[in-house]
Amino acid sequence: LDTYTSVGVLPPFEIYFDPKQTEFDVAKYVDDFERALDQSQTAGGLVFIIEGHNAPDLYNKRKAEGASTPELAEIEQVALNLSKQRSDAVKASFLKFCTDKGVNCDATQFVTVGLGVSSPKFKAPTKAQWPLNRRVVFRPKVVETELEECTPPSR
Repeated sequence: LDTYTSVGVLPPFEIYFDPKQTEFDVAKYVDDFERALDQSQTAGGLVFIIEGHNAPDLYNKRKAEGASTPELAEIEQVALNLSKQRSDAVKASFLKFCTDKGVNCDATQFVTVGLGVSSPKFKAPTKAQWPLNRRVVFRPKVVETELEECTPPSR
């Protein structure tokens, strides 16, 4: 069993974007949203990390061409911004989906982060893999806040 199944949590799912876009077709992800909604209502201690990603193609190209450090930093920052906008768009769409279903979800249970070009799915993608780097990963995570038993600190 994988980690998700062993604790009764769904594995992550991915939402894909066109270049330079923050919009996506929610209809393609209704089944995933349904499962995530169910999980959000039934699993205590569950947080959803919504990770936005940007394809690193332009960054890698400019780096190989010898671009300056400031230019590369600018590309990284814009990629971070776009990836955060993507994760925010997915969160907003998911919360709207919940509202449309008549379910009031706790928005603080859904945490968005933009990772920019730092962790592409494919570092040197083929043409078919290229669009898969422009994504948001909707990742359920069980977070424990207390220990089962007290272990006093050693002196």
